[in-house]
Amino acid sequence: MDADESSSGVRLRLLGPARAWHGAEELALGPPRQRAVLAALATRLNRVVSRVSLITDVWGEDAPASSANNLRTYAAKLRRVLGEEVLESTTMGYLLRLPPESVDIARFELLLNHARGARADQDVARAAQLGHLALRLWQGPVLDGIPGPHAELSRTRLHQLHATAVEEWAHDLIVLDRPAETVEALSTVTREHPFRERPRELLMRALHRSGRQADAVALFRDTRALFAEELGIDPGHELIELHKEMLAGGVALPRSEPAPAQLPADLRDFTGRDEHVRRLRDLARSAAEQPGTPIVISSIEGVPGVGKTALAVHIGHQLARQFPDGQLFVDLRGFTEGTTPLDAGGALNRMLSSVGVPAAKIPADLDDRAAMLRSTLANKRMLIVLDNAATEDQVRPLIPAASGCLVLITSRQRMTGLDSSCPFVLDMLPAPDAVELFTRIAGIPASAVVEQIVELCGRLPLAIRIAAARLRARAAWSPEHLLARMLDEHRVIGELTAGALSVRASFHMSYKRLSAAAQRALRLLGISPIAELDVYSAAALLDRDLRSTDDAFQELTDAYLVDEWRPGRFRTHDLVRAYAREVSARTDTDDDRRSALTCLFDHYLHNSSLAWQTQPQIARSAPSTIAPPRTPSPGFADAVAARSWFEVERGNITTVLAHCADHGWPEHAIQMAGSLNWFVDGYVYTDEGRSIHESSLRAARALDDLPKVAAAMRGLATMYWRTGQYPLALDTYTASLDLAEQLGSVTDKARSHHGLGLVYWRLGRFGEALDRLRLALGLYEEINDQVAQLRLRHAVGVLLRQRGHYAESAEYIQRTLALAESSGEPTTVAVTLHALALSNVKLDRPTVAMQQLQRASALNKELGYRDNECYVLQGISLAHRALGQWDEALRTIESALRMSRDLSNRNCELETLISLGETLCGMGRAQEALAPLHSGLELAWSLDQPRDQALAHHALATALTALGDDRAREHRESAEELFTRLGLPRP
Repeated sequence: MDADESSSGVRLRLLGPARAWHGAEELALGPPRQRAVLAALATRLNRVVSRVSLITDVWGEDAPASSANNLRTYAAKLRRVLGEEVLESTTMGYLLRLPPESVDIARFELLLNHARGARADQDVARAAQLGHLALRLWQGPVLDGIPGPHAELSRTRLHQLHATAVEEWAHDLIVLDRPAETVEALSTVTREHPFRERPRELLMRALHRSGRQADAVALFRDTRALFAEELGIDPGHELIELHKEMLAGGVALPRSEPAPAQLPADLRDFTGRDEHVRRLRDLARSAAEQPGTPIVISSIEGVPGVGKTALAVHIGHQLARQFPDGQLFVDLRGFTEGTTPLDAGGALNRMLSSVGVPAAKIPADLDDRAAMLRSTLANKRMLIVLDNAATEDQVRPLIPAASGCLVLITSRQRMTGLDSSCPFVLDMLPAPDAVELFTRIAGIPASAVVEQIVELCGRLPLAIRIAAARLRARAAWSPEHLLARMLDEHRVIGELTAGALSVRASFHMSYKRLSAAAQRALRLLGISPIAELDVYSAAALLDRDLRSTDDAFQELTDAYLVDEWRPGRFRTHDLVRAYAREVSARTDTDDDRRSALTCLFDHYLHNSSLAWQTQPQIARSAPSTIAPPRTPSPGFADAVAARSWFEVERGNITTVLAHCADHGWPEHAIQMAGSLNWFVDGYVYTDEGRSIHESSLRAARALDDLPKVAAAMRGLATMYWRTGQYPLALDTYTASLDLAEQLGSVTDKARSHHGLGLVYWRLGRFGEALDRLRLALGLYEEINDQVAQLRLRHAVGVLLRQRGHYAESAEYIQRTLALAESSGEPTTVAVTLHALALSNVKLDRPTVAMQQLQRASALNKELGYRDNECYVLQGISLAHRALGQWDEALRTIESALRMSRDLSNRNCELETLISLGETLCGMGRAQEALAPLHSGLELAWSLDQPRDQALAHHALATALTALGDDRAREHRESAEELFTRLGLPRP
């Protein structure tokens, strides 16, 4: 492109030093980075390029803070030079608007395409002429002197394209019997691309046909030596066969058609999948080293929209150089809206035509076509992508026998029946990759809002691509606006449509291929409040037996609409569920949906009741009458099995209970909460417990059932107490007591006083605590609740010990233990043994205490009573200290601390921190003791527990005294003031 070319507009030259003209006048393009901005726009001619993309293109990922201002400055200067009508500034970025003929890069690619069209029309002379015009546009090193990552990538791409252009032009001249004209250009390409086989093949032919047979043979020998030394491989089949022809004295013209290169363009914004790309490349490399069997990667598989085709095309471009005989890409239309799948015969016809078999020679019979493909590809190295496959039968005839071929298959169906298959199943993008993909497409920086958007997209690449494209195309929208639209679960699927891309359509093609039973299963999954089910809960939802349920769910799993992530346990992607919910709204009646959900909720209610009935007597009063569901139940052999079920299902249980409370099944919510109270309290599932009791409270209020309201309040107050939220616990217990007084219920009053006593105790208000506990004990005696009496007597015994009445405490708790053992209630036995042991430690009976603690620990482990086990470990550590076994004491208290944190039991953590500090100090490690003691003091203050504040101050004073630190006096005085005010003994 010369300055004197007749044109009245702007012309750009980038295939060499960057230059520009307006008519005959050359334009000043400014400094290198300004030219880099122009180059980035010129390579996306007539397309808007976002400012974020331009910054990355010019400065890279670690762009300086000044890059945005610099970009605006460069763009403004370029607009003045080129004209505002040429370089437009939009809300989304910048656009370089020029005809392709005015930019040499675009003109070069245009001429190449015209040449290929002429070649396809058998006009080789015209093709050669157009190829020559394209190559003349190159005036030196492409994008010379232009910095930045985008310029470097563009240089690599254009150099490869230039080499291809030389190959195609040289091919045409050799066919036209003008081989000598190609030697210089082919020699240059061979030097620049030493491992590219096609130019070497053409150069050998050109030399031979120009009468330079010895040079042609020498070139082959040099090639073979180079490949062996640098790559450890022999030249490809074409070069070896050509060498044989030369030695035999006859060389045919090069093949009339260039090797097929049918891969679609790689996505410029392809993001992530690094591990999959690495594994696929390793697999291809190992196959090249061990020839003999074609590779079939059947499982570039996964849920619709997960990026199967994108990965196949991306890796295909990376591997293309390893397959010099070309690349075939066949869309088998297995799940394409509005079309039927391409049958194997039609696919074979396309593949044979692509490798040069004339239509008249392609046989009609399917087996004959498959045999012809195998024969045609024998001894060739080709990459074959079979995209969007529907079934194994559709794919099997398309697989060649050639050991040098790599076959990539993408499908939404599992391809487990193909021989030599290597499965690669794609999951959702990791969160960082999902955010990166969105920002690259939308042209905006990452933010918390973007993170929320990609999570609403389920980190599904298709959904992210659509959401980002919609944001980019709507100048008035902000990320916050898009997020607000997507937060409506009833419209999220509708929001994920942009042009031909649609999440709904993608899922619908898979849905249409399902059996009626699997379709119904998917629809009901859409209305279920839980996204993960085992086969029993799934059978309840479907109201079917286990076998037919598993059949339907296996079909959904094979279609990648459901993930069986553990044997017999299925989960569904959020967007699949949203689509299924839409379909159910159109297909199922309200009665159908309510009936299905009622069956599911009956299942959870029944299993909650069964689990409750396995628990020790302390957890049960008279069992409720709950009718068994119509569908199978797993059943529980014992309390351990029941707890294992709850451990797995607790997330589902809280979700189901909340849904029942809020959407018309309040009785289910209340009964389920009553059955589960023992689990959440006894095993210290405080988060789940709070959620369960809050749901139960909403349900009871919806029914205006005051006794149930009072019970739910007490359950909620207990969770507040366990997590150290004492003001909330006091308010909630007080409210439940007021309601109990209103109802005149002795049981409800007793339990509310009991709870208030425990809260006052933790707050160091021991007199009020004792008053409440005595009130509760009297009420329990009035209604003859022996289990509750045992619990109260245990509490009073512990309170006596804490106030320094050790002998009285031991005697009182010993009597309580005898009553607990006669009742056959192991949990009360365990907690009472623990309390008795701590009194015995204070009475200098550590051996007896250790025996009692070990027995308590064995019971806790048998019952799965984790909360009490944490306290028992503290007691064992104290007994070890009293026995002088300091190393064992330290190991035990450290275990207790880990357990308390696992349980989120802040009171237990507090006591354990203080005990850990005391242990370290007793071992002569006073400096190490300071950290846990300061943490304990801080936690005691945050929980407003003055007794523990006093103990922490006292332990800190001891440690600081050992260190000779004057701050010991301040802590000792604080401890003394608290002990005196509370009426507690000194340790």
